[in-house]
Amino acid sequence: MAKAKSIRHHFVPQFYLQGFNSPYVWVYRKDNGAIIKSSVKDTAVHQHYYSFTTKAGTRDSQTLEKWFSEVETSVAKIYRKILNKELLNNEERSRFATFLALTLTRVPNYRENMVNKPTAELMKRMQVIMASNKEHFKAHIKRYEKDTGEKISIPIEQLREYLLKGNYDVKVGNPDYSLSFIFSTAQKVAPIFHGMKWAFLETTENEYFLTSDNPLYYMDPTYKLGSFYGVGLMNRKLEVTFPLSKNLALLATWEGSTGYLQANSSVRETLNWRTIVSAQNFVFAPEKSQTLNQLVQKYKNSSPKMRVS
Repeated sequence: MAKAKSIRHHFVPQFYLQGFNSPYVWVYRKDNGAIIKSSVKDTAVHQHYYSFTTKAGTRDSQTLEKWFSEVETSVAKIYRKILNKELLNNEERSRFATFLALTLTRVPNYRENMVNKPTAELMKRMQVIMASNKEHFKAHIKRYEKDTGEKISIPIEQLREYLLKGNYDVKVGNPDYSLSFIFSTAQKVAPIFHGMKWAFLETTENEYFLTSDNPLYYMDPTYKLGSFYGVGLMNRKLEVTFPLSKNLALLATWEGSTGYLQANSSVRETLNWRTIVSAQNFVFAPEKSQTLNQLVQKYKNSSPKMRVS
């Protein structure tokens, strides 16, 4: 009997979530305050998340999922070396930097907020610009009708006025579009992560780090809101945080420390706060805690400004 094809795709790797599993992953929802007990297998997974349309017009649900599985198998070995405090060679460091870059770009937060939404906003602005010139807009619609053989169902002027008012949303409906950005952006970002200084922050057994559906986060604690320039990965004060397990987290900087360092309660709380803030909707923890849930709800709409010292 042929093996059934999997359409359940994990956007956060299962081997990674095992580090926060005790023996369940507790999922804290930012949108409605629910706390859900989940298995690693059923956490951070969407149906057809990596599926795409082939040139033949069929849906391929296996190619990218298989590729990610192979990458994760390879990286899991490096991951264990980090957890065991073993030094990485340059090749291993490079492969892990690529994994970090993919962790940034493969999640729903990146695909929706960094690709689809900006694209939709650009499309809407272009429509308004096109509709602002009455004669050009009319000529454009006429060309469209001639090229496609289709007639628009409302008067041209009514359509133009509707577009100018802007009381509508534009959505990028094709998931294939954002998939292409996962790899192109990761390819550019990986060398940057590789060049940064890596510190591994340890916490005690009775304290733990959180993770989320958007586990890798970067910020410049010195950045002032409203500044003309945004926060880029080359900002010299940049801090990249990535929880590796419930007792270990990566802090990558351009000017900070390296090696394995003990994180005090204040640092752990700051990193956990950033994890809560950066989560799109789900925060993952190794235990059920009403206190943690209150924190998730308190900061679900906040923006991080604190600095790890």
